[in-house]
Amino acid sequence: MSILSIENVYSGYGDIGVINGISLSLDDGEFLGIFGHNGMGKSTLLKTIAGLIPVKSGKVEFGGNDVTRLPVAKRASAGLGYVPQGRQIYPNLSGRDNLKVAALGARGKAIPVERIVALLPRLEPLLDRLGGVMSGGEQQILALGRCLIGNPKVILLDEPTEGIQPSIREEMIEALKVVRRETAISIVLVEQNIEFIRSLSDRILAIQKGTIIAELLSASASELEALEL
Repeated sequence: MSILSIENVYSGYGDIGVINGISLSLDDGEFLGIFGHNGMGKSTLLKTIAGLIPVKSGKVEFGGNDVTRLPVAKRASAGLGYVPQGRQIYPNLSGRDNLKVAALGARGKAIPVERIVALLPRLEPLLDRLGGVMSGGEQQILALGRCLIGNPKVILLDEPTEGIQPSIREEMIEALKVVRRETAISIVLVEQNIEFIRSLSDRILAIQKGTIIAELLSASASELEALEL
């Protein structure tokens, strides 16, 4: 059963159209990859689903409800989590305090910090460190933990490998596999690193100029590289 679906959605910035009639669905527990190069509309698509960019036409459904016109906060309260490109953690707060702020925003639905650390053990040594002195990969782990603490049903994960070293990339893969194994969360993963997206996704949608041009059920690197994106 689909927990998230969008139907013939158009969106963009002012008069500039970026998303051009995209339709997709996400099943319970599914990891859906969105693959494409810079400027193809990947991040804009996630922002549209999250409610940060208004839908010009089309429909967004979440949990069986039409959320096309709902504001960001109400979508988040319904269980739609979003980890933006660039992480956007609080640099002057410790890892622990970043999580506490997220828990306050969850309004009683927050998962205990101990549970998040159990899911993401890499967080433990970061709890007492300021966000601003963490590496890009460490900030990404913290951003994921901050999203998870709100007990989302779906996570929109935007370019998690951007600016992180390969060793942390492998940790991210393992962390997301644990999240999948231990929770019922579904994920829409926007990424342009082929190996990362292949290692986690059940399906991969290739996007070009704001349009889905291909769906790959069991993508190999060669299939993705062969697409003229």
